[in-house]
Amino acid sequence: MNFYEVDEDGIENYNPLLFAVAFNKISFVEMLLRNGVNINARDALGGTALVNNLVKSGYKIKMLLRSSKNTYEIPVGKIDNSIFKMLFAAGANPMIRDNSGKIALRYAALYGNYEAVEMLVNSNPESIDISDNKGDTALILAAAGGLKML
Repeated sequence: MNFYEVDEDGIENYNPLLFAVAFNKISFVEMLLRNGVNINARDALGGTALVNNLVKSGYKIKMLLRSSKNTYEIPVGKIDNSIFKMLFAAGANPMIRDNSGKIALRYAALYGNYEAVEMLVNSNPESIDISDNKGDTALILAAAGGLKML
C-alpha cells in the first residue's frame, strides 16, 4: 500500500486536496483540512482548490444553462457550493492569482455562481476591480456574459 503526505504533489502538481476537490469527495476534503493540508496549494496552472472548485461548478452551470429555456436562468438549488463553503470557511485565500492573473471572483462571476460571488465580494469588496493579465475584471466578465449579479 502506498501512503502519501497530505501535501505531496502528484500529476500536474495536484496534491490530495486538489484531487479531492476535482472528484467532489467532500469527506476527503474535510479529512485533509483537519489534518493540516496546505489549503492554498497550487496546481501547474496556478489554480488553488478554491478556484478549481469554482471552475468545476462552472461546467455544471454551463450544462444547466444548456438545458434551460432562459439562457441566464439557473434552476435554484442545482449548484452545490458545499466544498466551496468548506474551503472558504477554512481560510482559503480567494485573492491568489492563477497563472493568467485570475482570482476566485473572476471564475464565480464568469460562471454565474451568485452565492460564491456574494461571499467573495462581501469578504473582499476591492476584488471587483482586480483585473487579470488581459485587463478583465469580474465585473466586466459578468456584464459581457449578460449576468446581472455585481
